[in-house]
Amino acid sequence: MSPFKRVFPVFLIVFFGYIGYSLIITIFTPMLLHEEGQLLYPHAPLEVRILFLGFLLAYYPFGQFLSSPVLGALSDRFGRRPILIFSLIITTIVYLVIALGIWLNSYLMVSIALLVAGLSEGNTTISQSVIADVVSDEERGRYFGYTYFSAAIAFILGPIIAGKLANPDFVSWFSYKTPFLFVALLLFITLLWICFGFKETHPEHHREKISYFEAFTNLKNIFTMRHVRPYYFANFFIFLGIFGFFQGFPIYAVDRFDLSVTMLGIFIAWASVPFLVVNLFVTGPLSKKFTPLQLVVVSAIWIGVFLVLGLLPTVEWSLWISLFLVGSGIALCLPACSATLSRVVEKKEQGRVLGNNLSLQFFSEAFVGVVIGFLASFYLKLTIVLFGLLSIFGALLLIMISRRKGLR
Repeated sequence: MSPFKRVFPVFLIVFFGYIGYSLIITIFTPMLLHEEGQLLYPHAPLEVRILFLGFLLAYYPFGQFLSSPVLGALSDRFGRRPILIFSLIITTIVYLVIALGIWLNSYLMVSIALLVAGLSEGNTTISQSVIADVVSDEERGRYFGYTYFSAAIAFILGPIIAGKLANPDFVSWFSYKTPFLFVALLLFITLLWICFGFKETHPEHHREKISYFEAFTNLKNIFTMRHVRPYYFANFFIFLGIFGFFQGFPIYAVDRFDLSVTMLGIFIAWASVPFLVVNLFVTGPLSKKFTPLQLVVVSAIWIGVFLVLGLLPTVEWSLWISLFLVGSGIALCLPACSATLSRVVEKKEQGRVLGNNLSLQFFSEAFVGVVIGFLASFYLKLTIVLFGLLSIFGALLLIMISRRKGLR
């Protein structure tokens, strides 16, 4: 069986998982900023709404931050398939709880459900581990690109679908909870697929015994694994720039141009179009000419520059340009970050190292949500500029690392 056929089910998992994740920004941003729904008390000031929105956007990635290295290590020990099944069962239930929380107008229930969803969401971590199991080093960057390609399709379709399923003008009984019920159904279908159509890729003779304490303290490896620690730190700054864009720009666009949930969904979908273009036509050819580290450096600088420049125009149509430019850099950068780490560790460490990297990515996302929640109502543009500059700093840090280690 070809590597692509073996790993195809995980692309489907990523696709459905990210459709669900795309709903969080698409639904809750206009819901809270436009005073729609009753999650907050009536006529709450904009500053309060942005603060609570920032926390709401942070719960899911914070849960992923805590769980990704654990799930990655557990998949190294017990295999990819059983951990995927466990993850999908919990996540399916939680999306039903999110819909219930919206129906009951309970900010607390929605918050807890988003945190639990993040804790149980190990799809991307384990998907990258599956790729590392069956794909050669030379092809790994391209296959990581396919993972983000699947996520890009989800981020194109998810916000558009959410805009329709949350709009009662489209169907009278549609509301903000409808998209989450739809995703719960998709996740259940995915669960059946994995149970009956996915074969284990991590054989028992490659597995290592771990203690449960070790699994839950795996994050310490970010600081103790000297040969990968500099890459973790550089990636952290780059991730701040990336999620400063993903979380800060929708709030900026809704506040600046008064976008509806439908228009916001369209713009979020448009920002994901470059992931299709780049991963289909750009990542493969560039991966043959340049190392992943070189691609990370160039794309991270690109992200920072155009993230800052995207704040200058004052007309709504400018979003079509700025979103596409920043999205192009992110599409190239994310798989290159993973491929760079994957090339500097041994095969037996792939699950936990890639899990740690994704956990760091999720922590960056949660951190950005909290920072934006506190500062966005007063310093939103300045905060976005800061995140853009941090992405550039991460690229410069990688340049220094590569020179010190003699890498390209």
